[in-house]
Amino acid sequence: MPGVVSLDTLKIHHSLPIHPYDPAINYFEDNPFHLVALEAARMVKVRFILNVVQDIHKQIMGAVAGDLKQAHLDGVEICRRENQVDVHGLADLIIASPGETPRDIDLWQSQKALSVAELTCRPDGCTFFLVAEAKNVIPQLFIDRMAQATSPEEVIECFRKEGFGIGSNKAFMYARCLLKGRIILVSEGLTKRGANVFL
Repeated sequence: MPGVVSLDTLKIHHSLPIHPYDPAINYFEDNPFHLVALEAARMVKVRFILNVVQDIHKQIMGAVAGDLKQAHLDGVEICRRENQVDVHGLADLIIASPGETPRDIDLWQSQKALSVAELTCRPDGCTFFLVAEAKNVIPQLFIDRMAQATSPEEVIECFRKEGFGIGSNKAFMYARCLLKGRIILVSEGLTKRGANVFL
């Protein structure tokens, strides 16, 4: 979709309800986010794709090409086979990290680790330890969105009303996680001001 549609269309695509409320990790079948992207690609007559699948070290472990639906499914199968991990039970304490640079360069990128961790949180809540260097400055729009809110619910409601924005998108995802539990940040690079915005 990024290569064939306008920025306005991408903003709608990345907003609720097309963007799933809950983390979409391992959400392959009937995912509205993917189905809408597929529909948009077909509307502009995309007939061929070439995708690569990477391992956790960013090494290419497979490539798929051809029909956009089938080639994508083939890529998903490679990814599942090589990267999927079975989790047995839910936890009340979760240590999450996006991995080394550049995945943990700031809290913007590091949030992705929490989306995975949210899926293993007990229904009655848990504590997340987010381990990330986060040496780069957090985008100011994100800081503003989090600092202006009085609660995670307010951040989520703002995202629900306004949709995707540079500040609101990640703020929504952090707020969603904060409703499930406490986040403790373990970082050598983040300033105290940045951490106090929402943790």
